[in-house]
Amino acid sequence: MSGQGTLLKPDGTKEFTGEFVKDLKMNGVGEHRSHANGPIYSGQIKNGKYNGQGTLTYSNKESYVGEFKNGLFNGRGVTKKEDGTFIFVGEFRDGQPWTGSGEHRRCATCEIYVG
Repeated sequence: MSGQGTLLKPDGTKEFTGEFVKDLKMNGVGEHRSHANGPIYSGQIKNGKYNGQGTLTYSNKESYVGEFKNGLFNGRGVTKKEDGTFIFVGEFRDGQPWTGSGEHRRCATCEIYVG
């Protein structure tokens, strides 16, 4: 099956709305949510993985806006708090900040890097 559509979970909630290719792999531009309280991704998807420009918004309303490659933050991007203030602005590689400035938190109660 391929083409535009919506993939529903057994409970009726939407998992993905967008384009599908062979074997129901997500492709093109769409919106994806893996589970009820999980993050929502909106953007480009290739072969079932986030690739290209997109936005990932977490349940705590923090978000990443930027480039993805193989499902990870990769390229120019910005992570923001719920109120819109920046956590990190710069280059990401393999899901991690690479170069740039801002406040980077490794976890809610752990190290904070500012610079």
